[in-house]
Amino acid sequence: MFEFASFVVRNPNYALKNWRALSSVRRAINNYRLDYNQCAWCGTKKDLQVHHIIPVSVDPYLADDRTNLVCLCRTHHLEVAHNGNFRTRYTPDIKKQIESNKVIQIK
Repeated sequence: MFEFASFVVRNPNYALKNWRALSSVRRAINNYRLDYNQCAWCGTKKDLQVHHIIPVSVDPYLADDRTNLVCLCRTHHLEVAHNGNFRTRYTPDIKKQIESNKVIQIK
């Protein structure tokens, strides 16, 4: 047990990848994608991705919370949600930015 715990401490992404793979998280993402089938920024229905507003790495307990999800197309997921670089963590005020754009309202 101690070896596994020390492995997870040395490799935190291992635990986060497993958290994202949980069936409840996958189900929540798939159901959200079915309910909101257009980009919240531009309204397109192509290349949609579900973005966690607060990343799983920051708060894994919000991974399957629908209020923490927003559907964005591939382009706006990179440009708006991650400021053009997926290595950046997240844009903390993404909901305000989307609401100011007013293509569709997110709940």
